[in-house]
Amino acid sequence: MHGVVDVQCTPIVGIDMWEHAYLQQYQGDKDAYVDQFFKCIQWGIVSANFEFNNSQGKPTPIAAD
Repeated sequence: MHGVVDVQCTPIVGIDMWEHAYLQQYQGDKDAYVDQFFKCIQWGIVSANFEFNNSQGKPTPIAAD
């Protein structure tokens, strides 16, 4: 996340919101794309990544602006 935030953090979940990611399959319906994305997330892995990074002293972002 160099150059994105003031504090260097390790992202644990990310979503591509550029049109090339969702335009063809979702006809530009961002809400449907994001809804489907959240259905596919393996929250146990996200939680484990969050806990691991925190245990290593690496800042982990809670939310992005």
